[in-house]
Amino acid sequence: MALPAISLAAQPKTAAASQEKRQTQVSEQAYRKQVKRILKQSRYEEDYHGDWGSAPAYISDLEAIQKNAEQFLAAGDADGALIILQVLLEETLNDYDGEMDYDGDVASFIQGLGMPMTEAILSVEMGGSSHKALQDLIEDILDDLDEVIEASDLEVVLIALEYGWKQLPVKETEWEEYEEETWMLFDDLQQARLNVLERQNRTDEFLHLAQSADMHLYILKLLDIGRVDDGIAASQELEDNGEILSVAQKLRLLGKINDAVALAERGLDQQGYRLHELAVWLAPLEESLEKKEMALLAHRIAYDTHPSIEIYRRLKRLSGVNWENLRPELVKKVNPANMPDVLADIHLEEHEWDAAIALAEKQTWPFTLLEKVADAVTPHRPDWVIRVALKQADALIVQTQSKLYPAAAEWLGRARKAYFHKGQATEWQAYIANLRITYARRPALQKAIVTTYPVSKETGW
Repeated sequence: MALPAISLAAQPKTAAASQEKRQTQVSEQAYRKQVKRILKQSRYEEDYHGDWGSAPAYISDLEAIQKNAEQFLAAGDADGALIILQVLLEETLNDYDGEMDYDGDVASFIQGLGMPMTEAILSVEMGGSSHKALQDLIEDILDDLDEVIEASDLEVVLIALEYGWKQLPVKETEWEEYEEETWMLFDDLQQARLNVLERQNRTDEFLHLAQSADMHLYILKLLDIGRVDDGIAASQELEDNGEILSVAQKLRLLGKINDAVALAERGLDQQGYRLHELAVWLAPLEESLEKKEMALLAHRIAYDTHPSIEIYRRLKRLSGVNWENLRPELVKKVNPANMPDVLADIHLEEHEWDAAIALAEKQTWPFTLLEKVADAVTPHRPDWVIRVALKQADALIVQTQSKLYPAAAEWLGRARKAYFHKGQATEWQAYIANLRITYARRPALQKAIVTTYPVSKETGW
């Protein structure tokens, strides 16, 4: 598909606030050759498609070209940016093989071209023929798009070509006229418009649009330009706890601690996906203001959304006489199947050694929980530690793999420490001497043991 011609002498859409325009020096032919070379050369590299779970190696080269386009856009050369982005879109799609894009990394790159292309389109003016050619190109691309690629990320380009900076439909009165997916594209277009206005330092226009399109960005911009009281007043309209968190954090940086805390407290009752982060951020602030009940509430919300031993300890410290009533509720919140480490931490915190041991013994893989519990209960259950540690060490040694010997030596060290707590140096010395004789022809094992735990000349340990 040929690249539509672009009006190189075009001015930004809103002339009153536009930056001084320059003619682009971008060569479509040079960039097309560069992208084709990257795609061609990658086919002869072993990691062309990457390992399972990793992106193909050439993606970073394509991303560098995309970044170059975005730099042109930031510098005011939207024409040059659009040339580069169209070349990237065409050539990567022509080369695309959905069956080989195991994790969708290439599809993700292609989809990521949609928003910068939209912003470039909003920053140039094209003649009627150029506009129509670009529109036809994008429509053809969408018609032939591989099913692995999410079309909506590129459909916003068509919306930009159709509406530009014109007034969009109003949700409150025209919701039934459009599909929900179209309304989402309108939202994406508004975000692209805001990005352009922000890049061009058109603050008044940004505020005017953001007030209706994105209240969160509107408030942050008010705070950035020093209209703090207006930002605080507008923040009462926020209903997403993630947006509330970012505004509260900004207010704290501006020294408005009480306003930040008040906003965050309201956020605890709002919808969103960052309730845990909000509560974790708020709780210590409440403590610093000596608001114990609110601190307890924030810590409890943080714990209920994502239990951890750190939050458990803070609740224990703050709850006072109510701890005995609170503790069983906290333990019930921890699912042993999904969070055995947290439950083990709680058992260890409360010196419930046998409960921690029982939990660790159920965990067959990985052995990190078994290691944690063994290290913690050594002074209290040395016999169990000796039994488990020697069993784990033996299981690693018999595999005759030198890469496993350091781990075996770590387990032997745990047994050594447990013998020490029992006052059984002689038993340990007998065990390790026998082990060294048994595996005398394994120098890598001998080295791992001596390197990890050198024998003391004075004690024989």
